[in-house]
Amino acid sequence: MYRVLLISLLSFLFSFNYSNNEKIVKNLKIKSASLIENGNFELALDLYLKILEFEQKIYLEDSIELAKTYDQIARLYMNLDNTSAALPYLKKSMNIYEKSILKPKNDLLLSLKNIAEIYEQQSQYELLDKSEKLIK
Repeated sequence: MYRVLLISLLSFLFSFNYSNNEKIVKNLKIKSASLIENGNFELALDLYLKILEFEQKIYLEDSIELAKTYDQIARLYMNLDNTSAALPYLKKSMNIYEKSILKPKNDLLLSLKNIAEIYEQQSQYELLDKSEKLIK
């Protein structure tokens, strides 16, 4: 019931061309944080996937904002024990961080640690070793 209502509301919101797009995204992220805090990871993931669609329309493909959203989506998939779905989002965020002029190393390291965690859960120790070497 809530999922249908949430998706309907998001579709309505995203159907308009707002001049304050970033404020809308920020508010949706705040709502998603509340869902995450209450352990409602599936609804938060649905919301973040909609946020991603919206952000892809307002930010460049190598935007740090997109990378952060990819990281959050990956973390939500990890919370739902779906590491195979998390991995592509982590790789996308890493590619953005690597291309970034500012090189936010903390964000890149977080993505690498999350990938290492996935490889460890999947018992892919060869890949785990490689990712741990990159972290160092």
